[in-house]
Amino acid sequence: MADETYNCEPTLTDKDVMDFCRKGFLMLEGVVPDEINQKTIAYLEENPSHEPKAILDEDWFIEHVIKNPQAVGAVRSLLGSDFLLPDLMSNHRRVCPE
Repeated sequence: MADETYNCEPTLTDKDVMDFCRKGFLMLEGVVPDEINQKTIAYLEENPSHEPKAILDEDWFIEHVIKNPQAVGAVRSLLGSDFLLPDLMSNHRRVCPE
């Protein structure tokens, strides 16, 4: 996927973009189906790495996470057309204290 550009319709409003600029983050809750979240967790547990780049070779991950219409539309809203798709993936999951 190195140097692969992508274009789609933007999904954020001007207000959403300004909120992102003001807060520095964007929450898109419930965008990725639970089945895909569980599959991603299973993949990461079977392939432990802080940089699980190989997950980017999984069609299901690209379709439902990287090119998820709501998520990628938000990226398009912030970066403009023909932005680069990621060629590196990082895993920042941590076990929460009890």
